[in-house]
Amino acid sequence: MKQNPIETMASDIPLITVIITAFNRPDYLQSSVASALAQEGVDLEIIVVDDCSPTDLQPALAGLSGPVRYHRMERNGGANRARNEGVRQARGRYVAFLDDDDIWLPHKLQRQLQHLAGATACICGFRLLEKDLVFVRPIDQVDATALKLGNPYCGMSGLLCERQWLLQNPFDETLDNGQDWDMFVRLARQAPIRYVAEPLFRYRRGSHDSITTKVRQMQPADMERRLLVTYKHREWLGERLFRRRIAHTILGYLGTRNQPWKLVLMALRKSGPLATATVLSEKFNKFMRRGGRVSTH
Repeated sequence: MKQNPIETMASDIPLITVIITAFNRPDYLQSSVASALAQEGVDLEIIVVDDCSPTDLQPALAGLSGPVRYHRMERNGGANRARNEGVRQARGRYVAFLDDDDIWLPHKLQRQLQHLAGATACICGFRLLEKDLVFVRPIDQVDATALKLGNPYCGMSGLLCERQWLLQNPFDETLDNGQDWDMFVRLARQAPIRYVAEPLFRYRRGSHDSITTKVRQMQPADMERRLLVTYKHREWLGERLFRRRIAHTILGYLGTRNQPWKLVLMALRKSGPLATATVLSEKFNKFMRRGGRVSTH
């Protein structure tokens, strides 16, 4: 394993291992690592897993001091593969994930630990970096039933989980998207996930090369892989919710697409007329409530 020269590991076993998956964004990475190092009242180590970036990320870490390790994957294999490698290398009892373009608040891990007692995992609310918008649900736990309509809670930067559970239930490396929903479903089907109803991290949803930007540019032929996570949980969802989720996935960002009718036809083929009509009706109602403005998110 290639080590970063800034590594200063303590001799005792840390309570939490922070896994930061990184790819080609050194400026964002530096801020993310700094926010992990600034965590208050917790014993931790940080592993930066570089998913074989074409840009050298190590200079972004050179000015930081603390328990940081750097590992570069031999080939680019996606975020799930990088996360699994980080879990294998982790030493902490718990693992927390942080995307390289998000930023934690200083009390994030401390607040989650306070809620985690007796549970396997904990997630939390968040605030957008670009706008002063807060996404928090007035709940204290998430059960499997609540996830059947999707994941309105948070992404991977909000998850704190027992390492042993993650070793036995690794991230699905065949999935290109929906990793957070897939992981939360598998967790919640065993036991409810604790939820901290506070915005404990800042989520970047900007104009950089993000997942949402890529999705808006997808053609119908590219959409097939985005449906895999829904097919994976088809039996658990039941046919009605399965078809609804398929339609939602295909028709996402419909107002920003070229030739949207092709996606409507695909939704009809994949999910049927009822689910397609339901989702289109929901999207039209939201469009009218926005005063006729097309949403870019």
